[in-house]
Amino acid sequence: MAATFKKVLIYEQDHQTASHIEFSARQFDLVPVKASRCEQAQRLIDEAAVDIAFTSSSLPELSLPRQVSVVPVIDDSTNKGDLLSAHPSMRVLYKPTSIFEVMAILKSILDPGVALRADYAFHMLRSKMMLRTLKFLLSTSLNERLGRFNLKESLYQFCVGQCPRAVTAEAADGTGQGKYKLLTVSLQFGKRQCAFLDECKLHCFSDWLQQQHREVLESRPQDVFPALDAGAQLDKLQAAIDLLLEKYEAAIQRLYELKKDFCSHQCGLAINGTEFKEGNVLISEWSDIFRNECIYCPHADCPLNQFFKLIVYQFKTA
Repeated sequence: MAATFKKVLIYEQDHQTASHIEFSARQFDLVPVKASRCEQAQRLIDEAAVDIAFTSSSLPELSLPRQVSVVPVIDDSTNKGDLLSAHPSMRVLYKPTSIFEVMAILKSILDPGVALRADYAFHMLRSKMMLRTLKFLLSTSLNERLGRFNLKESLYQFCVGQCPRAVTAEAADGTGQGKYKLLTVSLQFGKRQCAFLDECKLHCFSDWLQQQHREVLESRPQDVFPALDAGAQLDKLQAAIDLLLEKYEAAIQRLYELKKDFCSHQCGLAINGTEFKEGNVLISEWSDIFRNECIYCPHADCPLNQFFKLIVYQFKTA
């Protein structure tokens, strides 16, 4: 599955976050390369043929080729909601990070079809990550500049900046100048003119809304969220999301513990010892391993291990 993906860039200063990504990459037999400085990371991109890049939103931006799968790593305090516009929820990693979440992200990149299958562990993690995205949006969209424009302003911005009928003064020269009417003169768009302004349906629509549905014309994308002055309502919504996140975390952990319990006490294939080898599935916690008390399974291809591949750990040395 991972044959066409080899190197994973980890552009992150936080040691624990970088370790989680590195460990998860090795679970898929990928090669992690780490950098905490912009120059170092850019050199790795240019020289190491990076396929996947986990990039911290708190570090300077990198120049990444189009073919690289980018995963922003976002801190809750980061006010960069615009990052989400270019990345689906399964391609964003939030701090504090979880190894299982990193593995789910890598799974979605390496095997996009997983989202259409009845993969229980993946969809449990996916639901949790979608809740984290909603929580992040609640904390950023209410304060984000781009979320404060209304429909009237958006219609105007499209008219002067994106509509193919709006042309520059230079383009209008020699093409029936008398028909053109001035739209705007600004630093952002320059001098823009249009020969179809009088019968423009975009402006007719805006005028109609102004007369018949003014509240819609003045609505903003962020208005779907609780009002800024309704602090208690917003706090209640965020608390509800936190509660759902706790329930998902507990459910995922419960699933992990039940699989561990079954493999430890109901299956005759598990081995008690520390002679595990490359690729063996570690059933015990890391703390048990450090005490030389380890239960592991040498059968990574066991259907049960394969079913729970996103919430089991394989021993990897490289």
